[in-house]
Amino acid sequence: MSFFGRKMGGGGGGEHTGHNLQDGLFQIASQACHILVQVNNTHNVSYGGSNNVNNIAYSKYSTAGGSTAPTTSSSSSSTRSATAAKAYPKYAEPRDKDQDVVVLLPHRKNRAPRLKHKLSTVSENARLDVNSPGGDDDLELWDQSGFMLRTDVDDPLTNAKWGAQGWCRPSCIPITIILILIVLVVLLPLLDHAAEKYSLNATALDSESCMDHCSISLVESIPAGLNYSNNTAQHETTYDSWMNLIGMAQDTIEIASLYWTMKREDVFPDDSAKMGEEVFQSLLEAGRDRRITLKIAQNLPSRLSPNVDTQILAKKANAQVYWKLSEDGKVPATWPASLSTKININNPINFTYMDNKYKLFIASSPPPFSPKGRSSDLDAIVHCIAKAEKFIYISVMDYFPLTIYTPQIKYWPTIDNALRAAAIERNVNVRLLISWWKHSRSSESYFLKSLQDLTHSYPKVKIEVKRFIVPTDPHLNKIPFARVNHNKYMVTDLAAYIGTSNWSGDYFINTAGIGTVFETVGHQNNDNIRQQLENIFHRDWFSDYSFPLNVTINGFNNSWEISRNLYQHSLYEPYIHI
Repeated sequence: MSFFGRKMGGGGGGEHTGHNLQDGLFQIASQACHILVQVNNTHNVSYGGSNNVNNIAYSKYSTAGGSTAPTTSSSSSSTRSATAAKAYPKYAEPRDKDQDVVVLLPHRKNRAPRLKHKLSTVSENARLDVNSPGGDDDLELWDQSGFMLRTDVDDPLTNAKWGAQGWCRPSCIPITIILILIVLVVLLPLLDHAAEKYSLNATALDSESCMDHCSISLVESIPAGLNYSNNTAQHETTYDSWMNLIGMAQDTIEIASLYWTMKREDVFPDDSAKMGEEVFQSLLEAGRDRRITLKIAQNLPSRLSPNVDTQILAKKANAQVYWKLSEDGKVPATWPASLSTKININNPINFTYMDNKYKLFIASSPPPFSPKGRSSDLDAIVHCIAKAEKFIYISVMDYFPLTIYTPQIKYWPTIDNALRAAAIERNVNVRLLISWWKHSRSSESYFLKSLQDLTHSYPKVKIEVKRFIVPTDPHLNKIPFARVNHNKYMVTDLAAYIGTSNWSGDYFINTAGIGTVFETVGHQNNDNIRQQLENIFHRDWFSDYSFPLNVTINGFNNSWEISRNLYQHSLYEPYIHI
């Protein structure tokens, strides 16, 4: 089971530069602070108030490589110094070694309400002598307002420009600039986040318009010999969808697959290879005659899958065939940013198709193959199970809570636990339709039976399991890895999941695969994708090719006459009961 999508037309996108602007403003703020530090060498900060200051806290630091320890003291002053002019010669002295940090605090009872409007910086000429016990000369530099130096008030040029009680004072300008820049640096990430949300919303809007020129449908391959009644679900074949996609291509065809055996001489001379041969010929003509760029990613050739077909396409149709992720064959530590995505479990894309609304995202496995933002395939499966409210229907070839292809078998219960929790904790009805064919492992039945045995263990707990058997004969049995239900999908009352992986740990840990999730939104008509997939499951579950779990088959040499009651009465097939 797979889904088929086509798109006519295209669209563009753009990037926002919020991060660059943020970084630039941060650098400007840093440089401004550096300049202010150089200009205001004293680093003095005053907490305003009247010149009747009860507390002066100051520290002395060496700036010329000395090791003078910080010193603090406090003093009281009841009288003012004669004039501020007496202090000016002091500030004209060179400052090669020491800098003082001075904080002037008002009376404790008046401190709190005045802090919010009494903060100001002291100009470069303001400095308190560490050895001065009272600091009267320096206190004279502040007027009663605590905002400016008295010399600034007394200067007629300054008064003319700023005003004695003006709202803007020279000492406030540098710190104001810095504060503005800092605010921008803080706010820009929020604006940047908003821009991302807008971009995501724009993606959703683009998808809406895209659907005017796109088509999405379920397609499937039904093996020869499977005959369903006319009133069951029928869909376009995978063969037809491939031929349509290849024929519509105008520039590029990109294919990801495990291996290719499209021609009868690749594996076994049988007429069932006809459709595969036509797909191969269509690809060859697309690359050779129509100059369509062919890009194919697949597994390295092996004895079982030599991939002769793609080698022919590479020679005759100039196809680009990729067998390795890198020159050394290793998975990159990080993927290029161009491969990242914002569409995932937490942020699915929203679109409407045939009057049905969906949330969609694509997941991949294993995690090292997933670039930034991409959800893992396993998380997608567990997500759909966790959100189900009424039922979970599963159709896969293999189901194991193990890693079955590793040298040491390991227990891997992630999906198994999720299904048990859904049935026991939320009373969700679970059905599993698992394939049975000549490559099935007998140990699989034990794990499936342990799930089924939970039925009625508690009220409303129900887990059902069936086997799906594709009929075969001695001739078709010679085709390797054929005659099997190769589905890998799940449908719930709220979502449809279609993937490429069998459900054992190996496929999510060591094998490349993808999964697509369609979540329904609001009212749906009977043409919605989730409902179509549910109809397919019901068709197979109630078909003549599904059997109870307690039935096994020992041979496939003559099983064309399989029917629903055959396991009870057959004289031709050695079915046994367990």
